[in-house]
Amino acid sequence: MSAQEINTLKNKIAELENELRLKAREIEVYQKELLKFSNNLDLMLNNSKQDVAALNHLHKALVPTDLPEFPGFLISRKFTYGTKHGGDYFDIYPHADKMKFGVLLASSSSYSMSATFLSVLLQHTDILEGHKKATVVDTVKILGEELKKIAIDKESVQLFYGVIDRRHMTMTFSCVGKIMGLVQPTNSSANEYMRIISSDREGISKDSQTEYTSLDVDLKAGFRICLASEGLLNVLSQDELVSVAEETLAGGVHELRNQMFIQAQIKSGLEQPIKDQTVIVIEVKDNIVKLAKK
Repeated sequence: MSAQEINTLKNKIAELENELRLKAREIEVYQKELLKFSNNLDLMLNNSKQDVAALNHLHKALVPTDLPEFPGFLISRKFTYGTKHGGDYFDIYPHADKMKFGVLLASSSSYSMSATFLSVLLQHTDILEGHKKATVVDTVKILGEELKKIAIDKESVQLFYGVIDRRHMTMTFSCVGKIMGLVQPTNSSANEYMRIISSDREGISKDSQTEYTSLDVDLKAGFRICLASEGLLNVLSQDELVSVAEETLAGGVHELRNQMFIQAQIKSGLEQPIKDQTVIVIEVKDNIVKLAKK
């Protein structure tokens, strides 16, 4: 190899070494930026988890643990938190008219949306408690239209609201979204049969075209009203829920409530549901019928 070839080779090696040094610096800068991004991502995820945990804690604090009692009605309810998705809320509202009370069950697509719904709800307790006159469908419409104004994109709320009139023995309700109800007579009669009360409309969301309607149901002694939230309907079909109600016909309201959760647990194979699950069972007793007839 000539001296010129050796010099050329040395120059080439020097160029490659210089390029390697430049690449090493670029990699070092890239690693530093990647580490910074990773730290920021960890911080964002941690803050997000804290936000979700805070909303979850707030939601748990707001869900009622003690419900009011009404002569002639036996009320049983159960609420189980989801491991990934949540947002169920339920309440029983004493009414300005002592012969009435309201029943509300809502299932939101997330805890954030549930918090948004609760902020609307707290502004309209006067309507829910009958201090400001409004029909059931108007009440749901007010809640729905107010919610749409501040709803989170791609989030929704399924809502059931009903008013039970002990004087006339009726329940007037409005249901929007995926919430199912059953009205079940517990005594045998050819003229009485189980009724399914549900809605196949989409839930209340920012861009939904919501239709607001209401229905009346006559109540008699021994009738049970059972409401199940979206979390249960994601596991058990309508037919399966009806079967549970029929199989627990001779049992009490607590047995019906518990069996719905047990069957959902068996079918899903999960100890805790993925999404919040709520069941409310209300049974009409004999003495309220006698009172209403006086």
